[in-house]
Amino acid sequence: MGPIHSRERNAGRDIAPFEATVCEEHTADLRSLLSPDRNVAPEDLRAPPAARSDTLDAAIQRATSTIRYNAKWFAPAPLSELLAVALQAAGTSSSSLALDAALNLLDTITTYTFLPADRLPQTARFLAQAYYNASRANKTKRVAKHAWLVTVNFLRSHLGPQLDETMINAIGGDLITREDYAATAGMLMLLSKRLRFAKYGLQPPNVEVLMQRLRFVAATTSDGNIMERIVYLLVKTLRDPTSIQQIQQNAAWSDVLGILSQNTKASSSKTTSDLLREMAPTLSAIEPRLLLRLAWVYVHADLPLTESLSHELRARDCSLPASDEWQPNYDVMLELCERAPYVEELRTFVESNVLMHRMGLPSSQSAVSAVTKTYLHHIIEPSTKFQARTMLTRALIRMCMCSALSPDNAHGLQPLFDTLCTVSVLDTEAAVFLFSIRADVTGALYIMPTELDDPPKSAESLKLRSTPELHKWRATILGVFRDGTQSWEVYNMFLQRTRLLLSNHTMFTGQIQFIKDLQEVVCEKIESGHTMDPPLYSGLGKSYVAAQLVQTLVASMSYHRQLSKEHVTALVAVFDTTAGSRDYTVSIECIHALTTCCYEVPDLMTKYMDDIIDKMSRLVTQRYLAIHVLQFLAGLSRLPELYRNFAEHDYKKIFAVCYSYLQTT
Repeated sequence: MGPIHSRERNAGRDIAPFEATVCEEHTADLRSLLSPDRNVAPEDLRAPPAARSDTLDAAIQRATSTIRYNAKWFAPAPLSELLAVALQAAGTSSSSLALDAALNLLDTITTYTFLPADRLPQTARFLAQAYYNASRANKTKRVAKHAWLVTVNFLRSHLGPQLDETMINAIGGDLITREDYAATAGMLMLLSKRLRFAKYGLQPPNVEVLMQRLRFVAATTSDGNIMERIVYLLVKTLRDPTSIQQIQQNAAWSDVLGILSQNTKASSSKTTSDLLREMAPTLSAIEPRLLLRLAWVYVHADLPLTESLSHELRARDCSLPASDEWQPNYDVMLELCERAPYVEELRTFVESNVLMHRMGLPSSQSAVSAVTKTYLHHIIEPSTKFQARTMLTRALIRMCMCSALSPDNAHGLQPLFDTLCTVSVLDTEAAVFLFSIRADVTGALYIMPTELDDPPKSAESLKLRSTPELHKWRATILGVFRDGTQSWEVYNMFLQRTRLLLSNHTMFTGQIQFIKDLQEVVCEKIESGHTMDPPLYSGLGKSYVAAQLVQTLVASMSYHRQLSKEHVTALVAVFDTTAGSRDYTVSIECIHALTTCCYEVPDLMTKYMDDIIDKMSRLVTQRYLAIHVLQFLAGLSRLPELYRNFAEHDYKKIFAVCYSYLQTT
């Protein structure tokens, strides 16, 4: 020790004649170092110049020496004030010497006198900050070790249990300032080391209170580093047999699971999975009532369930409720849609939903609407796995069929049907089901058995006992033709099946406006060419889509009796204009469309015949179209009402077309 420190130590022994005011003088000395103008000492500083200090660590060391040899002169209240000023000064200082001196002061007070109880929170906070800050650099490791030794001495003292409780309660807070963060991080580090209590001759900590506090902090903190230190402390706690015994006796497993649940939200699933694997032997001792919560912790960590946890999840969350309402954890259970390892658990849950619906639960349309919205949310969600999306769609189809075919469940039919209409633009199975709905000659709806995987033996059982409103379905069809879909397979299904649906006239009785709207959309797509392009793997081109659109337009021509003459004329003009202007595939469909128009609207086609014959004379020179042109003329020859007004030059045109074909061949 240098000469300055020797003089300070000697001065600490001889305090006469300042015995009565020595504590206040040391406090004033420390305050002078906290003053903005450190060259001006406070007025009440009456100690001799030799007692004045130039540095903070020297001032604290002088106070320490004085307490060591003259502790009896330090009353509790002045000593509390001295300690508060010293810890405040050292805590805000960047000097490791000041930290070390303050730690010496604390150790001396613990050894030679009594630590004022009102300074216990500030003391615990200072120890935590000192330990954390000193642990961050190698050159200050000695200070960190000193902070730990002082903490051990405190824990061995009569204030040990109080310090334990104070340290635990001091964890957390707003963590706005660096000091707040250092205090919380330091507390967690000290408590982690504190768990090796046997090595240091300490009593076991109160694990129940510790787990409760850690759970609270884990639920309120957003700092990843703090969460990491909480988990580290938890792991060390669960490695200690004495701590495990306390957890079992005090039923603190619920708090442990709460911490693990928060960790799955705050950190990556990989980190949590590794943690759960490491803790698996310990978690096997968990109370049976908490197995379901543990199963969900595994799920949120994307960790495969053990057989017992899987059984618990199926038995508790996939069972039928006794009430009319769906289970409160319904939304939570559908989180399995986003996780691949839990297909079987999800299947069990969905099957229970279907069975509940068959039993008439829930019994209100609003409740069914809530269920279908939840299903729809997960089907649309991009993170939902393909198997889960298919599973949910099939469940909706089965529930919709149940409501439609059974009058007892009619209350849920409309929301289920409308939801399937929305899903049909994403999933082919939903689209297939909706396209299988037809109307018989009386207008009653039924389901075509050929479209079902497991059709009933009796056709009577496929008649809909309850009829949904179809406006959503018609709007969906229009939307697909107007805007396309995300999936080519779905779009292609609408292209192929809409024309078949249009042949079911009774299904569109009184819906001529829909037919007009559909024709308008299809005509616009044919003329503009702005359609969805087939993917490369399909081997199809853009002309395929145009050809399918032409076929759909032809199917809609069967409603010409309900359309105005001008409207039908516009459709014929589209066929005539498109023929020869696109790929031969599209032109072939347009030629066939014109043939159909000759049979459907012969009066209108009579006025168009000159233009059409001129068009055919140009198309016959194209190799892939010639035979179709001749087929058109052959069909025309069977319709006398179309050529009864032909003049000689009209016949010459037709024979000229045939002659052109003979020349090209």
